[in-house]
Amino acid sequence: DSDTDAASESDGDCGAALLRGIWLSTDYSVEFFEDLSYEAAGAPNLETIDVYGQAAVDGCEISFTDEGGLYACPSDQVGLYTFSVSETTLSFALIEDPCDGRAIPLDGAVLAKE
Repeated sequence: DSDTDAASESDGDCGAALLRGIWLSTDYSVEFFEDLSYEAAGAPNLETIDVYGQAAVDGCEISFTDEGGLYACPSDQVGLYTFSVSETTLSFALIEDPCDGRAIPLDGAVLAKE
């Protein structure tokens, strides 16, 4: 129903309920769990978790706090992005992130649902 969709967007809901699952880019994958914790894996081995942490959503903004992993950003370096998600795609745009190791692959990224 298009009226419901329009109302949801105007209320600032960018589809956070659709985040759960595995999202793929050409270079990495990110899996979001129900509590918005996440695990990310980079090429060439997308089976090995390189970073894990906790995300938080506020309207159309998402923040990332890495908690561990080989390529984790320091936990005091929180990344803030806008996001848009549908049943099939997830995209991010950088607001601010002091950690280039996260900002470079996420800014402007469009991921596909596995």
